[in-house]
Amino acid sequence: MTNHLILAIDQGTGSTKGVVFNHQLHVVAAHAEPIDIESPQPGWVQQDANQIWQTVRICIDELAAKVKADPDAGQVSAVAITNQRETTILWDRATGLPLANAIVWQDRRAEPVCAKLRQEGHDKLVQSKTGLVIEIRKAMQSLGLTQQEAAKRMGITQPKVSDMMRGDFANLSERKLMDCLTRLGYDIEIKVRPAKTEKGHLLLAVA
Repeated sequence: MTNHLILAIDQGTGSTKGVVFNHQLHVVAAHAEPIDIESPQPGWVQQDANQIWQTVRICIDELAAKVKADPDAGQVSAVAITNQRETTILWDRATGLPLANAIVWQDRRAEPVCAKLRQEGHDKLVQSKTGLVIEIRKAMQSLGLTQQEAAKRMGITQPKVSDMMRGDFANLSERKLMDCLTRLGYDIEIKVRPAKTEKGHLLLAVA
């Protein structure tokens, strides 16, 4: 009888770690590879995208060697992967090679853009829209809907759902996002009351 193993890969900011568990969740093998972090300018945090990929491959190779060395260990039947929050990599679609360094989730080079949005009074609007989309994502998951199924139920196209999940809110007003939520089974109540300051604000509160 084959012993089924689980390979877990944690591609973290400081290192890539891999662990193989047996069906009783006992550790069969483990390995970690460090990753360099670059900060060429104040507030910048980036990493070599190729190094990230290579550390994953090294971890897998090292774990495979350790498992093969034990004839009774078994074989990997499932793989679990977790990664670095919002770290972003752009790559060439044709070659699969990265176009630049990975911008790590700790990076603050976009802070001037965020500051400009706050100065122009857009911070509450951004917070409201992103909060609504988070609830739409939760509703889709709880209902077990594919993007195509959710699109039909919300009365929008599947590409628009895909854009929404990626943070693209073009042509999606707050009213439309609230309509999407009601179509997914949410009740939305809007309360209006005098503000405690000269200028009021828009707040999304989820029960």
